[in-house]
Amino acid sequence: MGFIKEKFFGQLDQPQIETTEQFLAGTDERIVFKTKPNKKAHIWESILKNIGFVLIWMAIDVAALVFSFVNNDIEWTFRIMILAFLALHMFPVWLWVAGIVRSVKQAQNAEYALTEKRIIIKSGKLAHDFRVIYYKDIVKIDMKRGRLDKMCGVADIYIRTNTESVALPNIAEVEDVWKQLSILVAQENPDFKM
Repeated sequence: MGFIKEKFFGQLDQPQIETTEQFLAGTDERIVFKTKPNKKAHIWESILKNIGFVLIWMAIDVAALVFSFVNNDIEWTFRIMILAFLALHMFPVWLWVAGIVRSVKQAQNAEYALTEKRIIIKSGKLAHDFRVIYYKDIVKIDMKRGRLDKMCGVADIYIRTNTESVALPNIAEVEDVWKQLSILVAQENPDFKM
């Protein structure tokens, strides 16, 4: 059994990497700037996403439920069947609520670190995932600020390489990140233009 554990699951005694500092252990890099997304803005984005559709869906289902319980001509067995159907029919609403709960966990686990050579993005809902983007590979950096972002005092930074695009959403100290990122990318990539 030990052979199977080592072959397919690696060494299970190995500690899990949970911080950016642990991720960088053994390298000569140092963290220049570190930030987390604004939790309030992250959660508000998930609440407002599809809220119009969800409210209309809920209004129709609640109206049907109220009608079935106010109308005295309907038997109790049929009312229970309507209640069960509406609980299932409200599946899009349950998905919306689950998205809000998931965004809370994502906001807790997310972290962005700028080192001397690369950007490290920590994310994940249950486990910690680390993604790395080297400054020499970056071809474009954009900053976007929507209405909700303006109200919350945050902005999103979009980073594009030749192979992928990555977003750093809901950053409160966006000017500091933007300034540090432009300096670090220009040092590693002389052809880069903002």
